[in-house]
Amino acid sequence: MKDTGDFLLKLDALPPLHQDTILVTWDVSSLYTNIPHSEAIRAVLDALRDCRLSYDIPVPEPRRFVQFLNLILKGNEFQIGQNHYYRQIEGCAMGSTVSPSLAIIFMHYLETSILSNAPDGLVPAIFWRYIDDCFSVWNHGEQALLDFHAYLNRYHKTIKFEMQYSHEKVPFLDVEIYKPPTFAQDGRLGTRVYTKPTDAHPLLHAKSNHPPHCGQNIAFAQALRYKKICSDPLAYIAQCEKLYQHLTPRGYSKREIKHQIERANRLLRSDLLLASSEKDTPSIPFIVPYHDNTDNLRRHVLKYWYLIQQCPHLHQIFKEPPRLFFGDNPI
Repeated sequence: MKDTGDFLLKLDALPPLHQDTILVTWDVSSLYTNIPHSEAIRAVLDALRDCRLSYDIPVPEPRRFVQFLNLILKGNEFQIGQNHYYRQIEGCAMGSTVSPSLAIIFMHYLETSILSNAPDGLVPAIFWRYIDDCFSVWNHGEQALLDFHAYLNRYHKTIKFEMQYSHEKVPFLDVEIYKPPTFAQDGRLGTRVYTKPTDAHPLLHAKSNHPPHCGQNIAFAQALRYKKICSDPLAYIAQCEKLYQHLTPRGYSKREIKHQIERANRLLRSDLLLASSEKDTPSIPFIVPYHDNTDNLRRHVLKYWYLIQQCPHLHQIFKEPPRLFFGDNPI
């Protein structure tokens, strides 16, 4: 799955579920530090082969790609104390820009193998994954579910799954999936916003040094998120009431919060879900730290874009000018 919006669309497209359906979430324990290097590289080579077969895009030469991956995976040295030096020999380094993509590719490789080799009667009706967080609906009874969990944790030497399940509700990403009172009649699941008990709601302060539109759109963006997630309009209204409690201590006026919520009220949930599935763009993001002097950066990028277009190889990779984003960590 790409994100919460993609997950909600998939839920809406599910056929009616049986009344005894069990809702299940899975989470890999310490995924990044437990990925074997050899298996990760093998998974990447498989993905490169699939790209060659399925997409008309330039693909790096595999041997060279493996050399770079070995440098990235096996070159992580760090110091503890004054005289103790270590090298990471397994797993992906936390914070590396390569680690999330590598984890996604490895999990696809492992998940495909797990599900194709599962014993008869031990396969979930669906098995959706966002990096290492997975969601399933299970129709084979509780004991079979426990057997499947045991099978998952026997399958691989280092990758182990934690499971949470319920006949009524489970959290997944920032969504709580539940069986509403109408479930017995129509078999349709409901969704509402899930917030971890430790969430302090540290939303951007109104006086933070960010582009002005960021602060102006905080309440609107939150209300849109609530509207997409909440299948019950009453749950959406209740969540918007909480927004005042989250934002007024951060320097936002109640009048501005109300205005932004009213903007969100005018939009249909179905349109928001469809829009979230169409937001992909071929443009490459160009992420830089925000500063008052970066307002004209896009103009300068476009001014010298012809230099990229004049290089035959780069022109094939960067076909469109990048989209400019502000962030704390440039890439």
